Amino acid sequence: ITYGDWSSDVCSSDLLRLSMEMREELSEIAKSRAATRSRSERARMLLAYAEGKTVSEIARMLNTNRPKVERCLNKALQFGPRAPSPVFFSLR
Repeated sequence: ITYGDWSSDVCSSDLLRLSMEMREELSEIAKSRAATRSRSERARMLLAYAEGKTVSEIARMLNTNRPKVERCLNKALQFGPRAPSPVFFSLR
């Protein structure tokens, strides 16, 4: 992936590195009943990808489609863990 190239596709060699703080925040969001369904779904996508799961595995696990997973991951890989997406806003 070339950062800044929005058309890039996620590939297995791309790593999403999350700090322990970010993992904890994403885990909170993924488990939260207060978070919207889409927000918790994006959090689960990011956590699964950071654990080494493939896009196909994540799509099957969350009963969604590959393009949706790829869009989420591309945004996170391009902009970093604090990408301008509702999933990255704190629950506080």
